[in-house]
Amino acid sequence: MTEKERILAEITDYYLHGSRDFNGLPSYQIDGYDKAALVELVNEGNVQILTENECTNPHIRGFDFQVPVETQIGYIHDGDRWFVAYPTAAYLQSLQIFEEKPFTKMLAKGESQLKFLYFKPDVLLQYFKNPKYSILDMGCMGDISLHSDSDEMDDADMLNSIRDYGLAYRKEAKKKERYVGLLLRDLADLSPATQYLFYGFLLRDQDLYFIHPTCYKNQIQGEWIEDIWIFTALLEEIQIINQMCENMGLPALFLHPPSPEEQWCSSPTYRNILLPTLDEYYSFVTALEKIVVQNLNVKVFRKAGVGFIPIPAEPKETNPKTLQIFEAWLERNVRFKSEDDSWKEEIIQPLKWLRKERQIPAHETYVNKYDLDLYTKQDRMIVDIYSAVRNIRLLFANHPSNHAIKIPDDLITGEQIRVY
Repeated sequence: MTEKERILAEITDYYLHGSRDFNGLPSYQIDGYDKAALVELVNEGNVQILTENECTNPHIRGFDFQVPVETQIGYIHDGDRWFVAYPTAAYLQSLQIFEEKPFTKMLAKGESQLKFLYFKPDVLLQYFKNPKYSILDMGCMGDISLHSDSDEMDDADMLNSIRDYGLAYRKEAKKKERYVGLLLRDLADLSPATQYLFYGFLLRDQDLYFIHPTCYKNQIQGEWIEDIWIFTALLEEIQIINQMCENMGLPALFLHPPSPEEQWCSSPTYRNILLPTLDEYYSFVTALEKIVVQNLNVKVFRKAGVGFIPIPAEPKETNPKTLQIFEAWLERNVRFKSEDDSWKEEIIQPLKWLRKERQIPAHETYVNKYDLDLYTKQDRMIVDIYSAVRNIRLLFANHPSNHAIKIPDDLITGEQIRVY
């Protein structure tokens, strides 16, 4: 074996076996290497040299770095600089690598660890519909974890769970579509059975898809997310409205306001629908209606708060129609800038639409179907309901008791509120 062959074998063996995570071999660990032989390997396209100039952690080949050969050779000759050596993807592709796990094999063949792979969205339903898992959904991205207090948790669950995911889209799609982006590094850690399962959902023509830019900035570039998801903004508005009610001497308008910090626990279906099916859509509608309409406190409309005229209960009233009473209460107590009924379209009509949509899964038999238009329909629903709740907050803000209340800037301008 020549010196060149020995160095190449050492770098390759460390990448495939020694590091256990497909890492590069640092120069200070190469056993008495010959610089001329290493330079020859770089010139032949069999070895790649990376340093901190290319990435903060050159021990992991996170991306497909295109480093000029002259630059790599310069690193080798620079006696004051350490570097990390990798077998190139081209060289690894020429080897017979016996690895059954599909995503682990991709790394073994030289794919970048931080490469996003794109999947059909139903690949995540196994987690979203399993109460063993907790979903931290942030709109364009999320985190999946096992409940630490689950009595049923075992080692298999740990090996079968993906961690981070992001929303992905198809380039130049005529209708809104949603897909899932997962990092190859995380996929390669899954058990063999789970890798095969995920591989069945892998989309063909991967170049046709892209990860949401905000997800990329956060997961890859490590930037903070400054945008606010409209689902979170709605819960923040509800919290503020209840504070305003207290200032006005009224009970809380929303009986059980979910916490924005724990919104992923409020309902597993209060989220972007993954599959555009009626079952998914109606599950979302049911959760949203419970948070907003069913959550309205009729006692607010019965009490004479500061400057408010109550709506008395009807004799022997047992099942009050909350939205009708709310509408009558607003009409009686709020001075609107115009004499028309536009406020009803802005506040009452969206809530009635939500209530009407909720009646279908509650009282009717329907046939589940797949329809891409449901993505857009859900977007319209959450936007209309958010606008209705925001308009309630704007009305209450005009009350003298609420002039000093602090409203977050992102809710005031609305410029950073996003629908993903």
